[in-house]
Amino acid sequence: LDFPLESMAHLREPWIRTPLQLVASFFAEHMERRAAEEQAPAFDPSAFFAARVQEIGFENIPSLNDVALDCLPQNSLVRFRGMVQDTFDPELYLDVFEVRDDRTQRVFLQSGRYRDSTGHHHTQVNFDSPNNVLQSRQTLHCIPVPGETPWAKSISVWFLLGLLFLVACEVVCHVLLCGFCWCLLLVAVVVSCWLLLAVVGFCCCWLLL
Repeated sequence: LDFPLESMAHLREPWIRTPLQLVASFFAEHMERRAAEEQAPAFDPSAFFAARVQEIGFENIPSLNDVALDCLPQNSLVRFRGMVQDTFDPELYLDVFEVRDDRTQRVFLQSGRYRDSTGHHHTQVNFDSPNNVLQSRQTLHCIPVPGETPWAKSISVWFLLGLLFLVACEVVCHVLLCGFCWCLLLVAVVVSCWLLLAVVGFCCCWLLL
């Protein structure tokens, strides 16, 4: 795992490891407050997470750029540095929807924030319920920043070292050597170094893929 050890410690925090469970509990509290008060504030769990991120530092949230997806808990909170490649039209989603538990036959409302399913196999959504609330959200297609992937960084280091070696060889040849034979020798050294860099880069890509 190529990220600070502090992130492993923070990964044990419930709001990072299981944020959707916290959102569900916040929504349940919101519905109880809404039943007791006529003018309850709108449901917005983002303020809680923004405060927690500011408290521990944004850099301590596990990053998808550095950590393999199978090394992170499912539905955990992550960050991603990338470029927006495409934007899609706003899509409608169920911000609040009514579900029925097949085991207990209990009917209740659930929040659709940050999820596309109920999260339980034994529940069914009532799409015709008048209690459902539709909202719109913007969807983006993001890609990693070129040159910031681990394999690209490793190749860049080898390329820089090889370039420095070639410059040093050229300076030494210009200062100490002269003549046609030495020029051929320099060309041979340059070609050999480039071939070596190509082989090393190929091996790095093959090992990382």
